[in-house]
Amino acid sequence: KQIRQFELDYAYDSEANGEEFIIGGYSQGFADLMGEDLKEYLEEKEKKNIKVFYLGSENERSLYEKTVLSHSNQERRFMKDLPQGVTHMVIRKGSVLFYSFLTPPLVYVIKSETVAENYKQLFLMLWNMAGRIL
Repeated sequence: KQIRQFELDYAYDSEANGEEFIIGGYSQGFADLMGEDLKEYLEEKEKKNIKVFYLGSENERSLYEKTVLSHSNQERRFMKDLPQGVTHMVIRKGSVLFYSFLTPPLVYVIKSETVAENYKQLFLMLWNMAGRIL
């Protein structure tokens, strides 16, 4: 419940025209965590034009396309060899979040512009690799 509220607060408190980068590993875990609030969360981020770049495992494609494909702020790529597990990594302005969808689910937040920028560069390298193999 607290992680869900943390994400909703992020969506409502964020500045417009932001961006986030997600290396997914368990989209179903995030969808389950957000529950009935997922639709509101995605719509609020779309209203604020928060651009979401999602890199996931090929096995996640159908779930991802069912839940967020209709949102214009979403870009996604999938990699066949990207491991699928119980974690997500989310890079936002000034922070990196590590999610584990275990029981109970956990999120670890590192607040650092430098760390966020370094992880963003890692994400972009993988993003570019995924674009070449589509």
